[in-house]
Amino acid sequence: MTSIRTVRICLIALAAPCMALAGPAEAARQGEMGATSSGSVGISLSVAPRARISGLKDISISEADPASNLRTTQNICVWSNSPAGAYTLTAGGSGSGGAFELTGGQQTLAYSVEWAQGAGQDSGQTLAGGQTAANLQTAATQSDCSGGTGSASLVVAMDSAQLAAAEPGTSYTGALTLTVSPQ
Repeated sequence: MTSIRTVRICLIALAAPCMALAGPAEAARQGEMGATSSGSVGISLSVAPRARISGLKDISISEADPASNLRTTQNICVWSNSPAGAYTLTAGGSGSGGAFELTGGQQTLAYSVEWAQGAGQDSGQTLAGGQTAANLQTAATQSDCSGGTGSASLVVAMDSAQLAAAEPGTSYTGALTLTVSPQ
């Protein structure tokens, strides 16, 4: 939803009284000849919907234990200028159709992604590759979350069955793209 704010400013000559009115912008009014003269101009302003995600860090895991599940968590900054900080999130992996996969040699390993609407969380809503999660909210008031630790938590996990299927000594890589949009 786009919020439009309109302000009307009155220009005054020789301290003639004028009232500032809020409402739709009107066409300019010219002053009349006289001892005092006042006119007005309409001014309208609309603010574009914006969102920002920042604070992301690459995930690098060496010597993972194939007998244990793996979970990594990081605080992320999400900001939206929508009312109440509402935003949507789309997560996509580098696998086919946005699947969350890592590739190494001739093999792919699946991982899962969770998203929590608060910093410092170790679990959250499970996301599907290429799908959009809606009705999320951020408490961030600054686009860079300055003065805070973040406004959301990203959790990337891989179960022990996937780790056990990995070829030892092979490096597996992939990318996770997170896209936020104001709602």
